[in-house]
Amino acid sequence: MATPPPLPPSKPLVPPRDRPQSSSVLRSATRSKRSLTVGFLVALALCAMFGVWNWLSERSANEALRAENQRLEKELAKFTPNLVSKSFGERPAEATHSAITRDEFREKAIGKTPQELLKAFGQPDRTNDYGGGDVVWYYQARTLDPVTNNVDGQVIVNFERGRVKRVSF
Repeated sequence: MATPPPLPPSKPLVPPRDRPQSSSVLRSATRSKRSLTVGFLVALALCAMFGVWNWLSERSANEALRAENQRLEKELAKFTPNLVSKSFGERPAEATHSAITRDEFREKAIGKTPQELLKAFGQPDRTNDYGGGDVVWYYQARTLDPVTNNVDGQVIVNFERGRVKRVSF
């Protein structure tokens, strides 16, 4: 009978030093989790700071635009005081004269001369003279809207060749 071949040298029971031991594996895993958490928190803080900065810059830009709009409205109001309202869609609070219906105003105005219109409704709030008898008069808060029963913002009276040709509201 033949002798069996010799056994290969046995592996040492102690792992080599270049292989991490189980406690060092746990330490490195804990370290990597901690560094991921710190990295995530840093990224979150940066995003929050950018968001706040962006919000503040938009807010300041909006305030600057609002201030510029108010300045321009005041400047424009110097040139057209009866046309510019303080805010979009604002209606006059009260009619300065007794308000009549649109139909009544139209009946009293169509075909009249400027002198007759002055007797009927008084001085207009604003006028534009285009020459040759073509004139536009603007009356503020003189008529009532038949649908809402609110006072109209303005009445526009167009003269052609010295007579009222058209009235619009």
